[in-house]
Amino acid sequence: MFEHTIVDYQDFDMNAWLNLIHPDDRIEYDFEFNRLIDSSTDFIEVECRILDLHQIIHWYRIYAKAIERFDDGKPSFVVGLISDVTSAKMSEKQKEHYNYLLKHVIENSNGGLAIFDNQMNYLYVSEMYKKQFRLSYDPTGMNHYDVFPDLPQKFKDAHARALSGESLEASKDDYLRSSGEQLYSSWSLKPWLDIEGNIGGIISYVQLITNEVEKEMKLAYMASHDMLTGIFNRSYFNEFLANNDNENHWPIGIMLIDLNGMKLINDAYGINDGDEVIKMVASHLKQCSESCGALFRMVEMNLRLFRLMSVMTL
Repeated sequence: MFEHTIVDYQDFDMNAWLNLIHPDDRIEYDFEFNRLIDSSTDFIEVECRILDLHQIIHWYRIYAKAIERFDDGKPSFVVGLISDVTSAKMSEKQKEHYNYLLKHVIENSNGGLAIFDNQMNYLYVSEMYKKQFRLSYDPTGMNHYDVFPDLPQKFKDAHARALSGESLEASKDDYLRSSGEQLYSSWSLKPWLDIEGNIGGIISYVQLITNEVEKEMKLAYMASHDMLTGIFNRSYFNEFLANNDNENHWPIGIMLIDLNGMKLINDAYGINDGDEVIKMVASHLKQCSESCGALFRMVEMNLRLFRLMSVMTL
């Protein structure tokens, strides 16, 4: 029982037994044992740590049953079974530790994680997942499509594919909510298997990157557009020309328009009014060119119209 010979326990009485029980477990053990003694129950089951004769800790599950009692109610005959559950306890402790580490990794990642069953009901939701989607409640047990009734069909199709065994992922995927809020995310879907090897559901990892994408879009816009007029700038003209100067887009027509009299307008009415004139001209030219070309502001006073046609009329 204790992985020692019976000689180790000859002349072994109850007090000696109690002294082997770990101090942190004595209160619970004494409580259960006293319940058996005072007739509160005829059966007890308790787990405790026991120090063997070599001061090595073992976990034991102790079962005891009072078979007969004296007239005063105290047990006269008790049978018991003591099982060594050290291996099971250590495995459980190791599992708890692994779960702790896994939860630590999940909760401190940049993205949110959700685990669904094969009906898309939530089994687990990380705190980051709830934070990203501003969920003030725990959706565990709820259906994903009830939590997000405006979910686009493309995501439902992806879920169906994942539940069929595919692993999917996407980067900078857009999601327009019914409220008008535009979201961007990077996500992945993977099926998980039950103990019999069947698909039990899917694991979803989602990282909302809306702020990052909007910053990138803003920087890209600033790099290719003139801030005053909102039309393309000279830098993008060079890129645009390089990408389109080929036989797939020939013939190419380029028109240069120079605004005259800007110095007089600036001197007479001020630079702000001069800017308004440039913006007005750019707006009219942009409307005229939308169906046949692109408009670029080359220098402070000039506008250049670029189009993929040999003849242009404004």
